[in-house]
Amino acid sequence: LRAIQASPTLAETKIRHYLVMEYVEGRNLEEELAVRAGQPLEEGLVIDIARQLCDVLQYLHSMVPPVVYRDMKPSNVMLTPKGRVVLVDFGIARLFKAARKGTMIGTLGFAPPEQYKGEVDPRSDIYSLAATLHYMLTVRDPEKFPPFSFPKLRELRAEVSGNLAAAIDTALAYNMDNRPQTIQA
Repeated sequence: LRAIQASPTLAETKIRHYLVMEYVEGRNLEEELAVRAGQPLEEGLVIDIARQLCDVLQYLHSMVPPVVYRDMKPSNVMLTPKGRVVLVDFGIARLFKAARKGTMIGTLGFAPPEQYKGEVDPRSDIYSLAATLHYMLTVRDPEKFPPFSFPKLRELRAEVSGNLAAAIDTALAYNMDNRPQTIQA
């Protein structure tokens, strides 16, 4: 009872804000490539990562209004020891509003051309996902080359299956109308 009487009232208490986040055990994809000494990820692993990321993007894009992630890149994708993929850092994700310009923000090499004009929609995430997968399969870091210049995947890694290479190459189209129009496609 004395402790309660001696404690400060709510008005006297300083309110402090904090953020609690889940701890994700594992490495991001950038770290995973570093551990592999510059060797690309195996096609099967990349397909598994792609499927999981497509599920996340499908969920975000199906919200009303859709959420556009806007910062897909290897350092924002965690891979747990059990093979689970976790997308992190939603700092620049935004609700999509048609015909509304946003900020010109993103990571050079992974952000799509329209993002530099402040225009994004769910197809922008498709481009960034493809840029990330291209990097995982080829170890060609798009940040070190002129923007939006991705060689055809099989030119760099001929053993990658034709279907996977075609899907990634199509999703990297400069013009968003030439990309798949949905993450399901």
